[in-house]
Amino acid sequence: MQIEVLKVAVRYFIEVLMYLIFFRALLSWLPLGQNRLTNFLDAVTEPVVKPIRSLLSKSSFLNNMSVDFSPFFAFLLLSFLSSLFM
Repeated sequence: MQIEVLKVAVRYFIEVLMYLIFFRALLSWLPLGQNRLTNFLDAVTEPVVKPIRSLLSKSSFLNNMSVDFSPFFAFLLLSFLSSLFM
């Protein structure tokens, strides 16, 4: 019973993080600059996105792109992790 509750809590945490990453990616296309919302989203999602960005920067194909694909790959990774807790 306790393990099921923990699995649900982890899955919900991952899903909230996925929504925050998605929202951050959407807001990055708007000329908002720095504000409380973008600072909050950066602070919460950067620990997930930064290592993926670091790995992608080592790729010869994705390194020269002008679009940051790290939120997309973070979203995919979190989707996979969420499916493990179903």
